[in-house]
Amino acid sequence: MSETIGIESKVAMKLNEQKTGGHVDDKERDLYDAVLENFKGTPLYVDFLREKEEILRHKWLESEKAGRDIGFEEALTSWLLRHRGDWVSGGRSYAHRVG
Repeated sequence: MSETIGIESKVAMKLNEQKTGGHVDDKERDLYDAVLENFKGTPLYVDFLREKEEILRHKWLESEKAGRDIGFEEALTSWLLRHRGDWVSGGRSYAHRVG
């Protein structure tokens, strides 16, 4: 996976890899990048970026507790199960509804 690919594409590709048994080709990667480009600047994309920052903060905190880098996938899973419901219902997401 190229280092120039954004984290948004990596998350989308990871989900697709799970569905397809691990194969993501260059055409699919280009499609993810094109779709994401169309969403940049929208309220949905702003919410996505805010949520991503929360996940990365969670990754850092949990990695510190564990004394090792837990990785994005483990942090994502942990954050979704433990915190996302409260984060959304607490009004810290979905800027288009609040603003």
